[in-house]
Amino acid sequence: MSDVNQKRKDAQERMRQYVLASRNRRNKKTAGLRRIAEEEPHEVTKALEEFQQVFSDIAEVFTGLATDAAEFQKNLDLTEPEKTASVRTRVAARRNYARTLLRLANEQPEEIGAALSEVYFQLDDAAQGIEALAERFGLPLVTEETEAEDVVPPESTPPEEDPAV
Repeated sequence: MSDVNQKRKDAQERMRQYVLASRNRRNKKTAGLRRIAEEEPHEVTKALEEFQQVFSDIAEVFTGLATDAAEFQKNLDLTEPEKTASVRTRVAARRNYARTLLRLANEQPEEIGAALSEVYFQLDDAAQGIEALAERFGLPLVTEETEAEDVVPPESTPPEEDPAV
């Protein structure tokens, strides 16, 4: 067997092992969920309904924000250029948008501040819903930007050592 064929076969074997390991990890994760679903179907149904309600509330917040933003743009005659428009046209539209927002911020800072506060509170309500849902399901919630690999679930966190010992 040539060296090239052997390398190809080795690579295929490594890929096969990787796929099998990935499948096993996925099966381990879902095995616990399957067990709970079989043992306590009423609890699972209740949790899924709660999950659906929270996400429905969050979707409502974001739909409201999108509607408010669209009305804001319409009231100020700030239109998005066509996707097929030239770069020059799109840049000019963005500059006009920025100039209009700056003018409004200078002329009506209270109104802009109130609008931003409203958006902030709506997003805060959505965040609280997500936090409550994560707490209900006992899921760790990362609140800072970190890599997913850096997240350690609470139950696997090593106990803190006593410095006095």
